[in-house]
Amino acid sequence: MLKLLLPIVVATVIANVHSHASGQCAILATGSAVTPPPIDNWTASIPLGFTFLMNGVPYTGIYVSDHGLVALHNNGTPAAPGSGATLWSPSTSLLHAGGPLIAAYWSDHTVGSTGSIYIDNVSGSYATITWINHETYSQLQPAFSAQVSLFPDGRVVVCLDPRVQNQGSSFGALNAIVGVSEGAGGSLPLPSDLSANAANNSFVIYEEFTAPGVGQSNPNFDLANKVMTFSPTASGWQCTTVGLGCAAASQFGSGCVGLALASNLPVIGSNWDLSLTGMQAGFGLIFFGSAPLYPGVSMVSLGFHAPGCDSYLANLLSAITVFGMGGTAAYTVPIPANPGLKGTWLVVQGLSATSNLSSFTTSNGLAGTFGF
Repeated sequence: MLKLLLPIVVATVIANVHSHASGQCAILATGSAVTPPPIDNWTASIPLGFTFLMNGVPYTGIYVSDHGLVALHNNGTPAAPGSGATLWSPSTSLLHAGGPLIAAYWSDHTVGSTGSIYIDNVSGSYATITWINHETYSQLQPAFSAQVSLFPDGRVVVCLDPRVQNQGSSFGALNAIVGVSEGAGGSLPLPSDLSANAANNSFVIYEEFTAPGVGQSNPNFDLANKVMTFSPTASGWQCTTVGLGCAAASQFGSGCVGLALASNLPVIGSNWDLSLTGMQAGFGLIFFGSAPLYPGVSMVSLGFHAPGCDSYLANLLSAITVFGMGGTAAYTVPIPANPGLKGTWLVVQGLSATSNLSSFTTSNGLAGTFGF
């Protein structure tokens, strides 16, 4: 049942309980690595695991390049775009006319010495492609990571980490393109300011940046450390851009009789590991809710025999039983590699029986925000 909790997005932010973390976040690689990764080329066909509609046209598979591009196809049609110079020379004309393309971050970069490409396409509810630690050609630092996720409702979510700088290549072009296109040809619409929640009446939306020189970063590049959600409308795309969003976990309130709940950070695509300590008996419960109670409410006032203990949980969603050894129990919540979970709240509290099983104790509250 716990897997049903993960897609729940809680819109209300309770500032007295939890403040969102700020600063830089790292995009995590999930799924399976492409081995070997393509070099100035495309992967073989990769199934999405669902049907993706773009302007009413269904697509069931993708090709992925090492240059931050994803090409859509249905049973091999259209074929992957060209390789070589076609990839290391980003072109708005190709974005517009060469078949449906998603440019998460299209520039002249490579996997370099430590980079990789990961595909996560087994859930059937999203497909995520991650370019980890890629480098502008020829291995000009810093390395950077980018990610794109496709959803059955037609959304495309692009995540760029703080290290993306639109740095000029020493071989190919100095420019970079971010955007989404159905690739149907015709007149090219004007570029959009993707950082300003752009919208247009065309199924091509993009922004192009050009670095001032080899190894130099474009001071006008403003999409680093951002999440761009491209949502289809009746006549085109709406792009909503927000900060990448760091994962955060915050304890609040206090446990009674030594019971405490702690965790690591709930990073998207990773495991959120909960640890309940100070248990007097060998079993307990961990409760999940969508909102905190702060200050807490006395358990005695709620009719329970637990003097000095408080409840810090509102809107109960579920509970699981945990078993401990040496006074400690652990539970792991796997968080899918779904950037749509960014900002999702879960509030957690533990409970344990006392040693004589005549009463129980409660832990502090723990508020987790899914992020990068």
